[in-house]
This record gives sequence, C-alpha cells and structure tokens, in this order.
Amino acid sequence: MNSKQYDNILKALSRRNFLRTGSAVAMTALAGAAAVRAQERPSTREAEHDHSSSDPGPENKSLLDENPDSNSPPPTDHGHVVPLPHSIQGLDPDGTEFLLVFNQGDFSEDGTMLLSAWMAHTPREVLSKNFGLDREALAKLPTEPLYIFPGAVPANTVAQDKEEIGGSSVASSFQATFKMKSMAPTRATEKGEVRIVDSRNFPQVKLAAALVTLKPGGLRELHWHPNSSEWQYWIGGKGRMTVFFPYDNARTVDFNANDVGYVPSNAPHYIENTGDTDAVFLEMLATDVFEDVSLNQWLRRLPAQMVEAHLGFDKAVLAKIPDGKLELL
Repeated sequence: MNSKQYDNILKALSRRNFLRTGSAVAMTALAGAAAVRAQERPSTREAEHDHSSSDPGPENKSLLDENPDSNSPPPTDHGHVVPLPHSIQGLDPDGTEFLLVFNQGDFSEDGTMLLSAWMAHTPREVLSKNFGLDREALAKLPTEPLYIFPGAVPANTVAQDKEEIGGSSVASSFQATFKMKSMAPTRATEKGEVRIVDSRNFPQVKLAAALVTLKPGGLRELHWHPNSSEWQYWIGGKGRMTVFFPYDNARTVDFNANDVGYVPSNAPHYIENTGDTDAVFLEMLATDVFEDVSLNQWLRRLPAQMVEAHLGFDKAVLAKIPDGKLELL
C-alpha cells in the first residue's frame, strides 16, 4: 500500500462512513494502513530503532499543568464548535417547508449546532452557576440532542414575542428577513417574471438569488454567469436545460418540482418551460451581486463582420437579434 492509498483510506473514514462501517472495523483498517505505511521506510533498520511510539517527545509540564481542562477535558467535551444559533418552527395549519442554501459546499447535517447538545456538553456545575438554577431545574434538560422534534404551536404573535423579550430596546439592527414574493418583479414579460435579490437590495446577504417564473413555452434566454456557478431548485412545473461547457461538451436535462440543477461558472445555458403550467425555480449564486451575460446582447456588441465570420449572420440578420438583455422570451 502506497502513501496515496493510505491517504485515501483516511479520507474514506469520514464521520458518516465511520459510523456506517463500525468503529472496530474502521480502527482495524486504520491501524493496518499505518503499519503498512511504516514498512515503506527506506531503512527497516532505522525503523527498528525508532522509539517515537513509546517516547512522544518533550512535553511542557508547566504548560500542561496550567491547562488541565485542555489536556484532560471533562467528559462533556466532544467534537467541534460551530457558530450562529437559530431555530425554525412550523405553524398551523400545514407546518412549513424551507430550503437551506449555503455559500460553501461542505455543509453537513451532522454539523448543525443544537442548543440541547450544547447544554449536554457543558458541565452541570457550570450551567447551575450560569443560570442560577439548582440541580432539580437542570434535571429537566433533554438527555439527547433535539434536531427535528415535536413542539407546541406558539400562542403569541411575532409582535407579542418581540415585546415579551424587550421590544425595540433589545432589537437587532441586522435585518434577517427579505420577503421575496412581496417585491415587485425585477423584470416581467408575457412569458414570465423574475425577482432578483442580492446585496443591492438586501445588504446583509452574501448570496444572490433569482426567483423565476416561466409561462408554458417560455424561455430563460441563452446566457452565462461570469462570477459564480449556479444552483437551481425547481419549485413547480416542468422544464429542460442544456448546458454547454468547453470543449465540445453539452448536456440536456429535464426538470420537475423538487429537482436540483447545477451550472458551472461561465458555462452557457438556457432554461425552457416544456410543460403546460408555470415553471417556477430558484437560481442561486455564491456571490453578493447577481450577474448574467445575455448572448443576444453580447452578439449585438460585436463587429458585424466578426459575427458573420463565426455564425454566418449578415448585417441584416444580425440587426433582427434583440439588442438588449431580455432574460425571458
């Protein structure tokens, strides 16, 4: 087994795979891989005289004595620390359905910060001091993490909740909600409409999104995004998309509600409604400003002779191509 194979084994032992495989089997594989790697040393004689396993090297005893909880942590310590707590609760009559979007690709449901888990991994004597509560009150804390769980529908309105916790005196200046459907369409035609949200109208956001509605037969014009890849979430209807990617690669895919699409940055593509009802989907980009380049608009800004050389369109034909960004056709 070479170093690359060893590294692949380490990568395979992710938390999810570790749990699926079983700790005994996984640790056996890891120990075996480590042993094989040790045998790859140029000189086995040198390895025989390597005492690193029994002598880990010098330790700073004074520093260890100053940090006993780091050296020998309490049993409540576990895993990593993640920021920004929040909660989402379903209301009457049908609960809620929501989409989580992140501007990086390493999100995992196993990395969600849970208030219940935080309490479980904080020593009880610390919680008692912090809250000013006795052990009897702390005994009501959940014994396991609560991720998605049943609860009572709130009796208060949002306004009552805000007043209950202190009203405007404790309110944050950070606006965390943007009602996308209530905004006027950024562009609307007889073929549909699009609403765009980015840092220009929602300064706190570091993502850009477009909510697109295409009427039957409608087309999201041929275009590309110069500053980010695009993720799509299909909310309703049917459609198709062809993505072209240099050199000489193209793929056409059909979409229905709950499907997810992906377009690499700078890859030309279109989206067409192929059904008999409205096609509704979200375009999401990991950038703070939504940008796209219209093929029609770009062609009209090239010298006519150059366009004719590439596409065979003479000046008369080129003049028939729309001069501006249409987005929806």
